[in-house]
Amino acid sequence: MKYWAMAGFALALAACPAGDHKEAAGYKPDGKYIFNNAAKGNCITCHRVTAEKYVGPGLAGTGALHSRAWLERWLADPQKVWNENGAETLDLKKRMNAETRKFTGMKVINLLQDAERAALADYLMTL
Repeated sequence: MKYWAMAGFALALAACPAGDHKEAAGYKPDGKYIFNNAAKGNCITCHRVTAEKYVGPGLAGTGALHSRAWLERWLADPQKVWNENGAETLDLKKRMNAETRKFTGMKVINLLQDAERAALADYLMTL
């Protein structure tokens, strides 16, 4: 009997749609949490907050290299920003020796809500 109850609970839990929840009123996302959490930003999979290159570049000094507005646009659609070739993007390409590359390696794994993207940009500005 105990196993049936556990199986029923697991099935009920699995039936809950993961992406359809709404955040509670007053919810303020935490950029550091989003950076480190695989279910949210998942940034830690490719980036370090130090200067160390991992899969992607290290993010130390990001706040001095980029504007908050640029970061938010980048986090929303990196390839679009890459293609636009704005001044900050051209500087990024130069630092990465990627001036001739047509595609960025940056992928948006999980789409973030506007408030989450803003919180993540805030966090990156502190690095």
